[in-house]
Amino acid sequence: PFQRVAGTLTAVALGLGAVVLLLAFRGEAAAAPAVATGVQIGRLLVGPHLFAFELVSVVLLAALVGALVLVKRTH
Repeated sequence: PFQRVAGTLTAVALGLGAVVLLLAFRGEAAAAPAVATGVQIGRLLVGPHLFAFELVSVVLLAALVGALVLVKRTH
């Protein structure tokens, strides 16, 4: 019961976050170069896209912890 509620709330929160991000950046399409170097990608990640980069890292960390909890529970 608790896990179902927590999962539903998490899914709703992530969905609302995605909608907010899509609406916020709707008209700001940047022209990307055809080939990006590592330095250019690094500057983008620590520059204007820092919040999105950190958000993705937290989501991946949560997925990793969730996978470990699921594996630990079955063994």
